[in-house]
Amino acid sequence: MINGGSVVIRARIDVWKNPVFVRYMTTVFAICFGVFMSAPLIQLHLVRNLDASDSWISLFGMCEMAAGALITLRIDWLVTRFSTSKLIIVIAFATFFQTSILALITTLPPFIIGSMLFGAGWFALGVLLFNRLVELVPQSDFPQYAAAYQLVINLALFVGPLIGTFLIEHEMSLPMALLATAAVRFAAGVLSWANTQYKAKLPMAEAVKTA
Repeated sequence: MINGGSVVIRARIDVWKNPVFVRYMTTVFAICFGVFMSAPLIQLHLVRNLDASDSWISLFGMCEMAAGALITLRIDWLVTRFSTSKLIIVIAFATFFQTSILALITTLPPFIIGSMLFGAGWFALGVLLFNRLVELVPQSDFPQYAAAYQLVINLALFVGPLIGTFLIEHEMSLPMALLATAAVRFAAGVLSWANTQYKAKLPMAEAVKTA
């Protein structure tokens, strides 16, 4: 970068040496992995096992988007009221209900609840996870942290559907695969909580010094 006619070269840091960031990326990966793992499972189960028509699938999609849009409109108020870290914990647990409900129902209407909970949760997490990253890492090196953050999400996007497909292609029924996905999402909620406890023991000043 140019400053007053002189060129200042910012040193490249190893973001993976920051323990707070690494633990947070573990949480981000777990949340995203649990969501993407269900991608090949949900519609397949709806159509194959619950005989869902195009109308039902469209209704579930509309409920998901409507709930997501509504919570996004109130996200600033929720962050001010409860804090980003607490919201991530609650909403990470909320995504658990989509696949758990779908795995256990025998009729379609109850899945409307699961779709709304997931829509609200996933839309909010898209904002909250990035906001939490901004809170945790040194702003002077933020572009490098943001690149690593996106890399972790892309990794979850690649691996998640592969694992979901692997499960149902190797003798696991769709309901059991959905329950396995729900377990991953529940574990992600636990990791979100554990991450906040670790952060309390390791102040940001120490994390910056470590980095």
